[in-house]
Amino acid sequence: MKAEIISVGTELLLGEITNTNAQFISRRLAEIGVNIYFHTAVGDNPERLRNTLDIAAKRSDFIVFTGGLGPTQDDLTKEVVTKYFDLKLEMDENWLKKLEKFFEGMGRAMSENNKKQALVPENSLVLSNEYGTAPGILFEKNKTMVAMLPGPPRELNPMIDNELMPLLTARLEPTDKSRIVSRVLKLIGIGESKVDEILADLLKLDNPTVATLVKTGQLHIRITAKERSEIKAKEKIREVEDEIKSRLGKFIFGADEDTLEKVVVNILKKHNKTLAVAESVTGGLISHKLTQVEGASNVILGGMVTYTKKAKEEWLEIDRQIIDENDAVNEKLTKEMAEMIRKKSKADYGLGVTGFAGPTGNQVGLTYLAVSDSEGCYTRKINLQGSRELNKEWMSNSALDLLRKRIKKYSDREI
Repeated sequence: MKAEIISVGTELLLGEITNTNAQFISRRLAEIGVNIYFHTAVGDNPERLRNTLDIAAKRSDFIVFTGGLGPTQDDLTKEVVTKYFDLKLEMDENWLKKLEKFFEGMGRAMSENNKKQALVPENSLVLSNEYGTAPGILFEKNKTMVAMLPGPPRELNPMIDNELMPLLTARLEPTDKSRIVSRVLKLIGIGESKVDEILADLLKLDNPTVATLVKTGQLHIRITAKERSEIKAKEKIREVEDEIKSRLGKFIFGADEDTLEKVVVNILKKHNKTLAVAESVTGGLISHKLTQVEGASNVILGGMVTYTKKAKEEWLEIDRQIIDENDAVNEKLTKEMAEMIRKKSKADYGLGVTGFAGPTGNQVGLTYLAVSDSEGCYTRKINLQGSRELNKEWMSNSALDLLRKRIKKYSDREI
């Protein structure tokens, strides 16, 4: 089955919202072996929407629409699609009653235009929407299967999982029921060109396929296999993953849903260790990342954003002479920050970071990182070239990676 996704909404083209729907749908369909060949975004314009649909209908077996199912005049998906496939719109009395009950429960009168949402193409299946007023719709015409789904992710995601996926799985022919499984390895401290060189032979594989994806301060390697069973697909992936780990193991910090901060928090929890952070250039970004992780309160004692020289001097009690050296960005200062925050908080580890984020200045990107523990202080110097936002993200990731390596080295030896 060749499928494509058409996302409807001028707000997508204006960049007002990110199209996370296409990502979610693609992942879910890949899990049952449906190949997504195209993603298209089109505005709330009937002519352009029809032209987009015409192209899709000539090349795909299954077209998924998101958005444009609301009650307003610019919600045109249902009308355009129905007309294109020469179908009639009919009132679904059950959905109309549900709408009336919904508005009654809210203590509001239902507007006349809301009745439009109860209109569905003849001979179609209605997909229940437990979180909104627009039903999903599934029909087949001229050997093309069409799904029309609401745009808000809070409505679309459960509709796909609870309504669409079971229907699609049942409709797929036995020969189509292959499984597409992916595994993502996450690396830090190595560039894409070097990985491409080291994995040159693996990047040429057909099944499983191996691809690199550049992230801010990280590199991801996606391994994807397609087999008749999930078990066989995972076996193929495991063989390639083991080979990649044998070549790049020291750069791999996690896989799939892992993040650096999650890995750090979990290592701290595993070994019953605590952490405190002293940030300058990152302005609290490291602490924010760490405290996004569930259970972080068990191991993250706290931190200080000592952004100014005065804060470093008064809050962390660091000698002014050390602070003034190189305009408060130097190795000795960063070590002092890590050590003082550890001692003041009585944490097992202290993390410190200073740097020049930019965009102005002569040393933009210069960064010092430090991790302090009972045995000493370990530092790293890096030089970055990017925007202020990008540099701060790199700095925070690099600091977490230095901390991760130190904790892991200490803990492994301890074991």
